Amino acid sequence: MIFAVERVEPNEAVRECRNPKDDKCLALAAAGRADVIVSGHARHLLSMNPWRGIAVLSPSDFLARVMFAVALAANVA
Repeated sequence: MIFAVERVEPNEAVRECRNPKDDKCLALAAAGRADVIVSGHARHLLSMNPWRGIAVLSPSDFLARVMFAVALAANVA
């Protein structure tokens, strides 16, 4: 698993979330071609999983995936 950070600017207006304030997160995820969106907003963003092919995970689900990948990599090495 590789982590990368990149500064992006939204290049489209997104109006798809029940909470309009979360549309900004979706626009940034789309502009940055994100692999995953991590959110604790169960009623809004998490209910949209997957969004445009991007996984939307709770912090605990994301951590579980990271820990699984780390364990898998340790067993392969």
